[in-house]
Amino acid sequence: MRLALMLYKAYIRPLITYAYPVWCTVSSSCLDKLERFQRIGLLKATGCLSSTATNSLDVLAGCIPLRLVLSEILAAEYVRIMRKPADSPIKASVIMALESQSHKSAPKLMKHAYGPTNKSIDVTRAEGEPIYHDQLWYPSVTHAVITQEDLGGSHSRTKEMSTRARELTSTYLQSLPRTSLVIFTDGSPGPCGSSAIVFTHGLAQEPVVLKRPISTKSSAFHGELSAIDLALEFACTFCYRPGNAYNTISIFTDCKSALQTVVNGVKTNFTSLVNSIQDSITSLDNHRISVELAWVAGHAGLRPNELADTAAKEAAVEASKWQRNHDISLKSFSEIKKEIRVNCLKVWQRRWERQEDGRFTFTTLPLVATSRRGTTLDRQTEIKFNRLRSGHSLLAKHAFKMKLPSHPTPLCSCGHARETIDHFLLHCSNYSVPRDNLIASIERKYQSAMVPYHLRTFDIPTLLGENPQFPMEVRLHIPSCVAVFIKETADKI
Repeated sequence: MRLALMLYKAYIRPLITYAYPVWCTVSSSCLDKLERFQRIGLLKATGCLSSTATNSLDVLAGCIPLRLVLSEILAAEYVRIMRKPADSPIKASVIMALESQSHKSAPKLMKHAYGPTNKSIDVTRAEGEPIYHDQLWYPSVTHAVITQEDLGGSHSRTKEMSTRARELTSTYLQSLPRTSLVIFTDGSPGPCGSSAIVFTHGLAQEPVVLKRPISTKSSAFHGELSAIDLALEFACTFCYRPGNAYNTISIFTDCKSALQTVVNGVKTNFTSLVNSIQDSITSLDNHRISVELAWVAGHAGLRPNELADTAAKEAAVEASKWQRNHDISLKSFSEIKKEIRVNCLKVWQRRWERQEDGRFTFTTLPLVATSRRGTTLDRQTEIKFNRLRSGHSLLAKHAFKMKLPSHPTPLCSCGHARETIDHFLLHCSNYSVPRDNLIASIERKYQSAMVPYHLRTFDIPTLLGENPQFPMEVRLHIPSCVAVFIKETADKI
């Protein structure tokens, strides 16, 4: 299913949504026809029966409903146009169309798509579109490479890697001349803050701690770029003082993307920050002071880096106390698109809670998500598992309802009740032994994972759902146990 959904999202849906802002004035009936394409794709991917509700298919597959995707595209396009320069012809045309009396124009639909679902996003805070000039910027900044070894990531780094990172960084710092101003930078995401730890008189002396609260909510990349900008601003002021004979600014960051942005002069996001950094580097270069940036392993026990991390978090705490009207920081286009996606998911969640169809699926998957955790089930078992989740299967009760000749009665072969999904998984006497094995296997996992007793249930939401309160090992173990039960019991579901 995962591969099929990847193919659909990569090849089919882009064709359906291509240039939607241009033809967004089409009738609702045309959109209904396009929604059928997504429904067909999800039926093929999940293997569910054709009687399954479209809402259930969307949730089962973790695929946002097509109309919401189209609204998301319109909202993003509205922001993209409004962040253009004031003299942009397309922006002027859109503003003129918004002021006109026409009730159904593409610009008005874009603004309407942006408005209801994105009230928390102020389009006036969108950072302006990058302006590129014919003359390229050749930065006088050097990318200093401490090591070519693989030192892992901050969450996957072993103790041996951390020790090696400290050794290599210490060796590199000792090799720097005394005329180098050493600065360690860091940024904190969420309530965003940045910091710079400046060693003005050698690593053995107490450093200068610089902190800057940025925004009530932003990315680590924003914080890292702001930290480099903060460091260079201080360097410009400090190095120009009489008596300071620095000829190199050595900046150490644990963010490779921020480093590459500065070195390559890329202006995809946070244009004003990148411009400020470039201006500082140019100013230092005019005073014959070179700048070099180097990557260091974060959270590896390096004292300067840990000081920068602590200071960035303190700045983030200060930013978290700001009121929304006090936060005047600009947001990048990518950040605004993420917020549009978050608001789009909130709308999808509200609709999923209020819709009348797909209620059986709602009992197992009450929360929408853009992806479902992958399983190791084979294709046939995965199809059966999805059908059980959807509530539409080839068990006797539903097959009888569909008037299939092979099921003249809704009763189970055990003769005690109708063959519903609940009866099949929890009560049918024909499958007592496989069910006992299923319960015993899950109970052992409950015990080994130390799941709280009030969560140790054996009902439909537990067996077919994704309980976020369970540890990850339990969430992966339960579907595999249900798959074994399915293989031992039912040929057709």
